[in-house]
Amino acid sequence: PIPCVPWQSQTSGQEFQSKRLRMTVVSRDEEGRIFVYCKGADAKILPDQESGTGIIDPKQSDLVNVTVAHMDEFATAGSRILVVGYRKLGPQECSEFMRLYLNAANAIEHRQDRIEDAFNAIENNMRLLGCTAVEDQIQDGVVETIKDFKKARIKVMMLTGDKMETAVTIGQTLA
Repeated sequence: PIPCVPWQSQTSGQEFQSKRLRMTVVSRDEEGRIFVYCKGADAKILPDQESGTGIIDPKQSDLVNVTVAHMDEFATAGSRILVVGYRKLGPQECSEFMRLYLNAANAIEHRQDRIEDAFNAIENNMRLLGCTAVEDQIQDGVVETIKDFKKARIKVMMLTGDKMETAVTIGQTLA
């Protein structure tokens, strides 16, 4: 078996990808416990009863409801939202993950897909930590540029992957 706890504190990580809309890190704490942490878009993290998607344990409905209310409040204020969850990995599960991950990381063909599969196997039944809200500053010159476009009667369309409330608030700020 592959040892679960390498010497470093962060054992592996899956960077944020637009396809997955999340990133995940496996880490060891000072007491030697292994945890998996995941942050990403609410649509990928929070449980959805209708589609059966999400990586947060659906038994946390009260906390999910409070978090969704906070997300709506933050999005209405124009902030970008991420949801965060975690769970502890047991020694056997961690060893199996490390085996899959190391095999995937050393694969010549379909490396990225195999790495994603390794992470997908541990991204489930997580505990919800909450959400983060970051104010996305409008870059210098954007407001003036949009005013110039409008003055020249050029239509402006805003495309975003953010929540609708965030997009509306930013659009109103720029109008």
